[in-house]
Amino acid sequence: MAVLPIMNTLRALVRVRRRMRGPMLPSWGLPFETWARFLHHYTKHSSHVPLSMQRRMIDKTQETPVTRRMRFERVQAGGVPGE
Repeated sequence: MAVLPIMNTLRALVRVRRRMRGPMLPSWGLPFETWARFLHHYTKHSSHVPLSMQRRMIDKTQETPVTRRMRFERVQAGGVPGE
């Protein structure tokens, strides 16, 4: 079972729904809504989907032109480690 075809199909279905009814919530982008719909419909069967595949699906839905350009740096903010 490949991750990308599943998410591409689901993304296409979410696009159609959004054209007809708009986003589920105004603040939801297409990647987030795609993942939310996946979780809503398939959580009963999530134990059948390997954890590594679930992680790849999450990673793919978080990729956007903006996030691809982001760089992270480890810092200490008031003695608290962070990125």
